[in-house]
Amino acid sequence: MMLLYSNRIMSHWICCNSCFMSPGPERQLAVTNCGHIICNVCFQRGNQGVCLICKAKCQISPLSDKSSSEVQELFSDINAVAVKYFSDISKVLQFQARHQKRLLAHYQQKIERMKENELKMQQEMQKMSKTISEQNAYISKLEMTVQNQRYFYMNL
Repeated sequence: MMLLYSNRIMSHWICCNSCFMSPGPERQLAVTNCGHIICNVCFQRGNQGVCLICKAKCQISPLSDKSSSEVQELFSDINAVAVKYFSDISKVLQFQARHQKRLLAHYQQKIERMKENELKMQQEMQKMSKTISEQNAYISKLEMTVQNQRYFYMNL
């Protein structure tokens, strides 16, 4: 249920936090800087500069089309606010997701290249290991030949 007051549509929940009456021709609402809504009737019963609800020192600002944008936002249609912020959040998420996806693809390519290099290095190490084994076998054969020649020349 929406109430029309001062050429402005007000939600059913907007009422005085003291008497819980809705606004009307004889009852205008104001918002305190401590965050309460108070009507002019209840305000007259309270102490000047003191919130009737929480007793904190406060100032009041009448609710009207001339209220500050900050105050007007507090009374905005939550569905419109949700759609606006959802749209903004969606843009941010899409932007960030696109760049995160690009970064992920970069790292995946880098990992793939590193795996290829690792495989090449393992193959090269196997070749080197085989070459070293062959060279060690050749060295052992040469040592045996040298040893046999020494034995032969010593026994002459």
